[in-house]
Amino acid sequence: MRILNKKGAEKLFSIWWFFVLAIVGGGITIGVLMHYSADIDVRYLESDILHDKINDCLVNQGFLINGLITKTVDIFNKCNLEKSLFERGGDFYFKIEISDKDNKQIFSNDEKQVFTEEKDVGLTNGEEIDKKFSDLDRVKKAIKEKNSACAPYADRIVESSNKYGIDSLLILSLMMQESNCKKDASSESQIFGFEQGASYGLMQINGKNECGKHGLDSDKEKCKNELFNNPELNIEIGVKILKSKYNDFGGKVTEEKLLSCEKCCHDSNYIKKYASYTGDSLALRGYNGWGCGKNADTNFVENVRGRYNELGGSILTSNFETECKIQEENEDGEKIEAKYFPKCTIKEENILYYESNEIKKGVIKIITASNQEGEKFMIK
Repeated sequence: MRILNKKGAEKLFSIWWFFVLAIVGGGITIGVLMHYSADIDVRYLESDILHDKINDCLVNQGFLINGLITKTVDIFNKCNLEKSLFERGGDFYFKIEISDKDNKQIFSNDEKQVFTEEKDVGLTNGEEIDKKFSDLDRVKKAIKEKNSACAPYADRIVESSNKYGIDSLLILSLMMQESNCKKDASSESQIFGFEQGASYGLMQINGKNECGKHGLDSDKEKCKNELFNNPELNIEIGVKILKSKYNDFGGKVTEEKLLSCEKCCHDSNYIKKYASYTGDSLALRGYNGWGCGKNADTNFVENVRGRYNELGGSILTSNFETECKIQEENEDGEKIEAKYFPKCTIKEENILYYESNEIKKGVIKIITASNQEGEKFMIK
């Protein structure tokens, strides 16, 4: 009878047992590390929290707080929000729209980050000078990196920015798109002349529409000469026109309004795209024109916005509604995800509000978004 070496078998078993334990333990460790070191995108969660915070402070048991519609309530103070986080270049955004029972808008805060009427309120002279030089440095840096031909016009760009309340980099982006900063740029040709709407100079001012206005001579040749040889005036006129275009169609475009406009686009391939524009995008589209014919630049808005973002400008959140969701499709039929605010919260709810001592029904729509720097963070 053979007697097995039990001690040897036990030693062999022990070695394999520790080997198995090592594999299992290593697998668990790797699994835990993979789980807890995964990138977590919290932008949607932050957006949702911001929405609930705003909604809770503005609506109480179904009733809208008094003073909001009449704009006597400071939303930032009321909701304990740090205003600097939402200003130009901030990583958070919110928009509040209130409509009556007939769907007529009766309130919109629309915190515009590009177009703003308030400039340097409460700043001392020294602070104003510091801000001007800071903005000028910002423009000069962008010019140095992208197009040195724009350098002679940096000071005028900043001055116009301060005067009309439009981001200096947006002005620079528009100028680069229109003329590539060439003061003698012209769209005039043998078949497209002054009377057909040719444009001239740095900001490509439409001669037929603008000559005789803004201090320009009404004589077309003298006017063209001024637009070519007075670049400072050309820039200021362009910025002034851009600011005025913000109010095209009452600040809100619809397909119905475009269809009722004789010189506007009626092509179903573009009309929906045009109707989506708000804020800065609406102004840019109006600046270039609302047509979509053979010679129209149907991607003008997107091209200027692209330049603006390349120059390091803050996100143009006035057009937030079209940035915060998946676009239906581009011209090539491809689905496009919003680049800057891909995670957002849009919610509506029925409310009651007081007007002239009467209780009325309405709807509040709150749009919020987060795009914090370091969009993703690692859990440790």
